Order: sequence, then C-alpha cells, then structure tokens
Amino acid sequence: MRNVDLFDEYLFERLNASEKLDFEQRLKNDAEFEKEFLAHQLFVESLSYATAKSDLKKKMESIHTEAFGNANVVSIAPKHNYFKIAAVAASVSLIVFLTGSLIFKNTYFAKKSVYEELGRDVENSLIAFEAGLKVGSNKPKREILPATFEATGFAISSKGYFLTSMHVVKNADSVMIQNDELDYVSAERVWEDAKLDVAIYKIKNAADINMKDVPISFRGGDLELGEKIFALGYPRETVVYAEGNVSAVSGLNGDTAKYQLSLLINPGNSGSPVMDEQGNLVGIISGRNNGAQGVSYAVKARYIAEMIKNIPDKKLKDEILVNGHNNIKKLKRTEQIKKLKPFVYNIMVYNSHPAE
Repeated sequence: MRNVDLFDEYLFERLNASEKLDFEQRLKNDAEFEKEFLAHQLFVESLSYATAKSDLKKKMESIHTEAFGNANVVSIAPKHNYFKIAAVAASVSLIVFLTGSLIFKNTYFAKKSVYEELGRDVENSLIAFEAGLKVGSNKPKREILPATFEATGFAISSKGYFLTSMHVVKNADSVMIQNDELDYVSAERVWEDAKLDVAIYKIKNAADINMKDVPISFRGGDLELGEKIFALGYPRETVVYAEGNVSAVSGLNGDTAKYQLSLLINPGNSGSPVMDEQGNLVGIISGRNNGAQGVSYAVKARYIAEMIKNIPDKKLKDEILVNGHNNIKKLKRTEQIKKLKPFVYNIMVYNSHPAE
C-alpha cells in the first residue's frame, strides 16, 4: 500500500486496532514518515475546507434561486437590500459554523499525532541489565531481565507508596523500581484512575527500606501562568533534571485537570514529579506535544490529592498518609534535588502483551 493510501486509511479510521497501533508506532520511530504524514494531513484538511466552501456556495446559490428566481432585475435607484444583507449574514454564520466543525475535525485528527505519552522503550539496554547494573551504579551485580519499557515514579509516603502514570503500567504483568540508593525491588498496584492517568503502587517489603522523611509534599493551590517549575525523571539510566515554566493553566484541548508546560522532556519522563520553586509537588508528567518542541503536559497535583481523598478503602487511604510538610522549601535548588533524588524512581515495566 502506498503511504498516501495508508495515511487516508488512518485519518478516516479504516484501520483495525493492530494496524492503527503499528501506524502510530511508525510515526514515533520514523521522522521522515511522520513528516510525510503531517504534510498529507494538512493537505486533506485544506481540501476538506475547500470542498466544504464550494458545497456551501452551491447551496446558497440554490437557496437564492428558489427564493428570487433567475430573472435579471435592473435597479433604477440604489437602495438597501435587507434580504441580501440577511442572506450574507446567514452565509457568514454558516461558514463560521462550518469552520468550527472543520477545526473540531482537524483537532480530532491532530490529537492522535500531537499528544505523545512518554514511556521509554527498552531495546538496547540488555547488556546493562544482564550485568544487573545501571550505568554508573556501584551496586552488587544481580541478574535482572530487561524491562519492556521504563518510566518514572516518586514516593508520596513513608509507607512505601509511590505515584506513576497509568498509561505506563496499564498492561503490566509486574513492576520493579530502582535508583542510585535503592536496589531492584518489586511493587504492586493498589489504586488507579484511568481518567486522570495516575496509578498508585506500593513497594513490597517496604518496611525493610528506609522511607523516613519523604520530602515530597502537595501544593495546596494551582500554579499561575508563568510560574517556574522543575522536574526529575528517567529518560535515561540516570536521573535527569529539567526546568521550565507554566505556559497554560489547562492542557491539550482545554483539559482543566492538566497544565501545559514549557519543559523539555523525553520518553521515560512519564510519571515524573513536577515541583514549584519551593519544592512542592504541583503535578505529574503525562506526555508531550510532539508537534511543538518543549511543550509538555502534567496532571495537576490538586486533582491527584482529591483522588487519594476519595479512595473508598479507609485503611488504604490512611496508610498513604501524603506528606503535608515541606522541609525543603528554604533550600537551594541543588540541595532540594539531593533531598528529592532518593525518592524518585526508575520504573521498570514487564509486559508480555504490550500491544494491547
């Protein structure tokens, strides 16, 4: 099948689930293919708009003919033609409505290719994992199988509970976490909210791990436009720092549960904590805009706190015990990072059916 035909099959939703997944994966991995697709998408949208305008013009001409006929009328003196004004106004209204419909359709198409979730596929790390080590780690060697893909998570309580993005773990058979201070340990999912794209996990045998003084505390209110933020995550084998600011107080397509951030992130950053300048948790990275460099999205901490508050299992809710005290707000950024790093995890997802 020619690329142009494949593009049409995708845009007009004629691919089955497997073909659609293969197509979207190819978009992510093949820059030339993506460039060709975006050009074709723009062409289709322009063609749709031109066709719609032509159809509208023919429709208006038909209405005019039905109402006034085809007779040629000579006007002796100029006068206001209120019927014509009304017809023009109606045409403008219809065009505005049509344009809005096209924008909605274009947004629907664009949403598929613009929003990118940020799990990190693991294809080239087999050697490091066979050694049981991450690059730069000095832990004792331990044989660990390579994960299907990796992302980021972070602790929210001293009882071993941590957050990550739901899309990262939705089909997980098992999950392990590690960082510079924590050897590979297993974790189990205890709560999830697919709509928010947030999952809560608990470290198995958490009592054997030093989880005291978790420094991550939730900010009470929302961020304001232009506020500075920073994030820590695992787009590579070691933790990476990124900083930016709030570029919009809502996410893609006006999603009020998310922020739009000017923050350069990469695959593996899904689940990364987003902090304000005082070190308060303000969000969790959920994805980025692959059509605009440096544009990313984060679920607002306020909605996550509300999710935890509404967990019906009182014992679980009480155990999570989200930290309400910020003990790093007066520290320099480098010191804040040192305090936060032990509680930011590399999430290793094992999945025998990743294509679902």
